[in-house]
Amino acid sequence: MNETQVSQASRKAIQRQKRKADQSFISRHFNTFSIAIVSIAALHMNPALAQMSAPAKPAAMSAKLQEAFGRADKNSDGKLSKEEAAAMPAILEAFDKADVDKDGFLSKAEFAEVAKE
Repeated sequence: MNETQVSQASRKAIQRQKRKADQSFISRHFNTFSIAIVSIAALHMNPALAQMSAPAKPAAMSAKLQEAFGRADKNSDGKLSKEEAAAMPAILEAFDKADVDKDGFLSKAEFAEVAKE
């Protein structure tokens, strides 16, 4: 083999290695890309699946809790003052801890949290 043939063989070997590397990259990442594309398509086609994968939202208040909140909310402003909460000793006892935003009232969400306990 002369010098020209050696350099051509070297170039061909390098090209083969590059093709193998490219193919290897594609095959390694093909599954990841495929899964991502299929997942995105499935979420767009079925909104119920999108809701399942979304972060969990706080549970809605049960009918029983809503009824209790409504009875205690004497002025129907959608929040409980300490005076209104006095009708429920357990809620009144935990009022300050449950009032997360420290506005002096329990919102429905705050009420639901303290009622769960």
